[in-house]
Amino acid sequence: MSLPLVTIITPLYNYGRFLKAAVESVLRQTHQNWEMIIVDDCSTDDSYQIALNIAKSDSRIKVAKLSKNSGTAAARNAALDMAKGDFVSFLDADDEYDANYLEEQLHVVAETNAKVVVSSYRRAASNSVTDFIVPRDITFNLVLGGNPMAPLGTIYKRNAYLDLRFPVDMKKCEDLVFFLNLLKDGTHAVGNQKVLGTLRIHPDSKSRKKIRLIKWQFRAYKKVGVPFLKRIYFLAHWAFYGLRKYWNVR
Repeated sequence: MSLPLVTIITPLYNYGRFLKAAVESVLRQTHQNWEMIIVDDCSTDDSYQIALNIAKSDSRIKVAKLSKNSGTAAARNAALDMAKGDFVSFLDADDEYDANYLEEQLHVVAETNAKVVVSSYRRAASNSVTDFIVPRDITFNLVLGGNPMAPLGTIYKRNAYLDLRFPVDMKKCEDLVFFLNLLKDGTHAVGNQKVLGTLRIHPDSKSRKKIRLIKWQFRAYKKVGVPFLKRIYFLAHWAFYGLRKYWNVR
């Protein structure tokens, strides 16, 4: 029986300095049946050339470039259009997988027959490294009130969501809309409580600027069909959840 193919999607914009470490974390995987698709969003530095040079080392690494700067959602969508895997997994250019990431995630899939699996991860900030442990059961309503999902850690069965794409009209919270659409039909994502990757948190990370995110959070709720009053309710929960999630990240 052949091992499932996993498509790893990496959007790239001016993060070439981190890309080598991200790719090396893929090359170290104990599950070796993967393809990695790096899509450059018209970087203004040498990130695209760095990606091309890295891709020369392994034919499983594919590099594409958008015709114009269009945002993270468009870059991920371009990769989804190219994807051939049985599963889709995400790895941002500044993050890293542990060597057993794919193997452990696929093990959970095999055990539970889940369409979506979300792993725990460590957060590497300027002055701290902390583990974030995801809940065992992740539902649509849970994500509305405080999203434990991140691109790093999320893997799903591609055939179950062939037409699903990221909203290109969302400058922020585009991943939240995508995750909610993964779960909107009643699907429960299985939370893998093993820490299997490293998410780099920069001082200007958009996930930490909660005040600036409020309008985008509200728009995300609207985009997936949440009624107005429920948007207010879940927004309050989200704000409290965010304080708890990042209180020990320095």
